Amino acid sequence: MDELVHSASAYNTALNQRQLSLINHALKTSKARYTVESHRVSHGVSYETSRSDLLKLVHEGMLTQRKVGKAHVFLPASSLRAVLNAARGTGT
Repeated sequence: MDELVHSASAYNTALNQRQLSLINHALKTSKARYTVESHRVSHGVSYETSRSDLLKLVHEGMLTQRKVGKAHVFLPASSLRAVLNAARGTGT
């Protein structure tokens, strides 16, 4: 697991394994795009669980949310690494 993602596991909001997996993927794939449906299918969870996971990551500043047509698309925040570094206490 990426060191920054490992620090996210100690993040004060206690991210779950699905969220940590998504953050790890986002760190490796900066142009990644996520939807409630893609997260739901990938992790075998309900629509509400998927939506809740993604919205929490938006709230924490790790993802941004955009509306594309009728769908909500979630993208890695440009500040993702900074947010994780801050959680780790390095500030860089």
